[in-house]
Amino acid sequence: MGWSNAVNLTDGLDGLAISVTFIAMTALTAFTYLSSDARWTQYLDLTHRPEAAELTVFCGAMAGASLGFLWYNAPPAEVFMGDVGSLAIGGAIGTVAVLTKQEFMLVMVGGVFCVGSAFCDVAGQFFQDDQAHDWDRAAALSHDAIASSL
Repeated sequence: MGWSNAVNLTDGLDGLAISVTFIAMTALTAFTYLSSDARWTQYLDLTHRPEAAELTVFCGAMAGASLGFLWYNAPPAEVFMGDVGSLAIGGAIGTVAVLTKQEFMLVMVGGVFCVGSAFCDVAGQFFQDDQAHDWDRAAALSHDAIASSL
């Protein structure tokens, strides 16, 4: 649930969440392949999980879908993701990490999501005393700061 929220907070109309999703899913594709292959797990001293082979296909499909979405989200954007898409993507990333026992690696793979979530929390505290409509200003500030940090 934490990753769903982090992806949702990072998502904006600039396609930031989907570009980072492509990077995270590509890395998770490699991790799931390595953890499902007996030779690589023995060589790298990882836990062998043969059931993770199906997750390799899922992660590869998510990475390909991310590229397809990014193509249609290029200016002028034709498709927007919204909360439903970003929450589902965050849930998929978190679930794959738990199933492959790579929870701590997920912080490195999806570090932008962690930073974006923390920045939104700090911006929320900063604008807490203002009027209710200033939350829109805080959200725009966080999206601009995250996009400029890339």
